[in-house]
Amino acid sequence: MPSNFDYSQVGFVVSKKVSKSAVVRNSLRRRTSAIIEAMYPKIKAPTRLIVLIRRDFSDLSPAELQKEINTLMARQLS
Repeated sequence: MPSNFDYSQVGFVVSKKVSKSAVVRNSLRRRTSAIIEAMYPKIKAPTRLIVLIRRDFSDLSPAELQKEINTLMARQLS
């Protein structure tokens, strides 16, 4: 979604359907945020991204999560 700003914006949504525990939901949000933050210079500015986390991936290693997010973000980064 285009933005009226000179910079990109990223929002994260983690539903209670993913986990009833706020600790788990916040952990998922932080892990995803850290990976997206590293990709931030590659994101075409200005862009607004909404990241919907629909399943509990707390069992994935950081490398597996990075690969998963790279796959999902491929179109946005090209």
